[in-house]
Amino acid sequence: MANVRKFIEHDVDDFRPCPVDNMLTHLLYECRDKSVSVNKETLLKQCLEAVLPLANGIATPNQTIDSQGIKANIITYTETQRELRRYAPFTVAANTALMCLGDINIPGIRAPKAANDHQNILFQRHDLKGIVQVHKSYKSVRKPDVVVLSWEGAREGHPGGQGKDKATHFLVDAQENPIKSAKWRDVRCAIEFKAKKKGTLPKPPRTYTVKNWVPTKPELLDLPYLRNEEARREEQTSSYVAQTASNVSSLGNQGSSVGSKRSRPDDQASVQSLSKRSKRPKTDANSEPPDDPADGLPIIEAPVNTPAIVQCGAYAAEMFSSHLGLQHIINLVIIDDLLYIWYLDRQQAIQCYGFNFVQDLPRFLVLLLVMDRLTEKQWGINGTFEIGETKRMALGNEHDKVVMVLGSPVSIHFGLRGRATNVYSISELEMSGDTPYPQLISGDKYVVKIFWSEESRENEPELIKKAHAIAQTEPDVIGHLPEPVWWSKFPDTSTASIRQALDLHNSNDQHDGENEGETDDNGEDNDETEDRGKNLVCGSRVLWAIVFRKLQPITQLGPTAMLKGWWQIVKCHHALWKGGLYHRDISENNLMFYRDKHDNAIGVLNDFDLSSTKETRQGNERTGTIPFMAMQLLDEEGIRGIRPHLYRHDAESLIWVLAWISLAYENGYRRRAHEDLQALFGPEPIVCAKYKRAFVMDGRYGVKPLPSQAQNWEVANNCLGMVFMYYAKRPLADLSDDCVYQEWVWKSVEPRLTDIS
Repeated sequence: MANVRKFIEHDVDDFRPCPVDNMLTHLLYECRDKSVSVNKETLLKQCLEAVLPLANGIATPNQTIDSQGIKANIITYTETQRELRRYAPFTVAANTALMCLGDINIPGIRAPKAANDHQNILFQRHDLKGIVQVHKSYKSVRKPDVVVLSWEGAREGHPGGQGKDKATHFLVDAQENPIKSAKWRDVRCAIEFKAKKKGTLPKPPRTYTVKNWVPTKPELLDLPYLRNEEARREEQTSSYVAQTASNVSSLGNQGSSVGSKRSRPDDQASVQSLSKRSKRPKTDANSEPPDDPADGLPIIEAPVNTPAIVQCGAYAAEMFSSHLGLQHIINLVIIDDLLYIWYLDRQQAIQCYGFNFVQDLPRFLVLLLVMDRLTEKQWGINGTFEIGETKRMALGNEHDKVVMVLGSPVSIHFGLRGRATNVYSISELEMSGDTPYPQLISGDKYVVKIFWSEESRENEPELIKKAHAIAQTEPDVIGHLPEPVWWSKFPDTSTASIRQALDLHNSNDQHDGENEGETDDNGEDNDETEDRGKNLVCGSRVLWAIVFRKLQPITQLGPTAMLKGWWQIVKCHHALWKGGLYHRDISENNLMFYRDKHDNAIGVLNDFDLSSTKETRQGNERTGTIPFMAMQLLDEEGIRGIRPHLYRHDAESLIWVLAWISLAYENGYRRRAHEDLQALFGPEPIVCAKYKRAFVMDGRYGVKPLPSQAQNWEVANNCLGMVFMYYAKRPLADLSDDCVYQEWVWKSVEPRLTDIS
């Protein structure tokens, strides 16, 4: 979980700045009435003027609720010094505004939704009620301060919700924590608050006017600023606590000198409570337990004092994980009276410059207008993946269509950027149109891989086709490749669209620095590296789905079968490299197998979506999975993607995979705790490289492999010896691919397999 947080920290701190008015204009234009002509340049000003009466509490035609409640609750918000007490007035102000906005029509903007439309939303306080979600072998519990929920999701949280009127939901129930926790898939927006200023906030003006955006301090939120603020706040709190403790102590001493009572135990307790007040997690005495907290899985909660933007990113990661086809997320971070809009997708976070929603209430109302008018699709929900309880999903078009019923998840991604690969087994499959491998349609099991591919890359199905073409002349490749039976790129999912609309693709500000490449929670690389000033569209991503024949991880095999399968993959990989197809993402998870008609295990080199060819762009991104990457690719130049990715780097990765399996698996089961090898096969590049260097130098000699893996470890150890000899000589030799193949692996493996045979 700590590793996941590091990746999220990097992803949210490496954001693209965006003028808030540009974002509001874009979102308003998305909500336009397409039956009439709309001037995008004047749309924001027009909407600011339309909501101005609501900001000033002036009744509008057809208004069914008093708009004065908006400003009244904003004033209450400014008078409240404690963060926890700000959630309720903010929620009521926002919901009052939503109800008022539902009564007005603005020329050029689509009409309000019907009262019973399931796409309606409301703000709901949720800081004491944990939202639980299952991730592989644990459950996460997160407590966003306020969430924007779908109308149906909100009503489920309160008893008798279906029978209550709208005003009760919006203005009464919503300011209290729900009885039943929300589900992340019902959350449209998560809002994180932080109270930084001491005392009350400046009150709103007597009368609002339409004005230009006013810069805030800070204009943008980043981790250095937030951590400095937290440290300053801690210092102030510590000073206050120390002074209070001194006062209590002196009072106690005075009392004892004149024979009065000693300072009471609760005086000391009050001092201790003061010292902890700024660090108090949301799981305090007032916190409520999450629904269904235990079913054998451990529960992991977010650490205390997590920076607001990291919490914002973590909520987004939960939302992405809850919905297979979620394309983007809009979250909010509120620091006292400053509001920052965050737009998060699989390419890169976009942070809007902040604005003061108390002093500039009309701008806040325009944001609420956008939220009120957005459809589920515009919230980022891809309707194709609304699979419901039956898990039935239809993909493609009428000429090339697949209908499938999803089974259990094989691999679930948790994070923000990158490929975000999710793999599900398929229990039922119906296909129409031509398929490249019709012999696999009946009698085999399948999986569907859903992921975000970089648009500038050649797509994975085409790369696999090229691999099969190489197999026509390379016997070592035959039978050792994945076989896709259907694939489709989803229209209207490109992450380039919003960046073009916001004119962010040529930005050259301070946050345009090189992205050093990210990893998923399991160390999977997200291949997100961009040169300073390079057009961001080159890093854009688009959603794909591919149906494959189901394969099994090579780690499930016994030692002898595993070594044979690994060697088949090594030979296949070498033949593909000679043929001009470069895999470049060797990991434990990409080495698979299937059983042939004679029940023999056949190794398969899987996952070609980061591969390149002689003819296609390799890019400067660092590709690979950190725990298994070559040591040379884990230094600064390698991490930044400057160093070319060569055959010997993949060969070294294959050796590290063999070493890992030999040390961590026995007869197909993980036996040794991952923590024992965390530094050697960990997700931190610099740390990983350091321990690998020490390991190949002399650390490997003291390793005791698992009993059944002794022979495989001997092979891996011999291969690592060749790797050490290469790195020990300076300058590093420019070895040919065939030399690496022969010296590093072939001489160590072939004799062992001959002995086994």
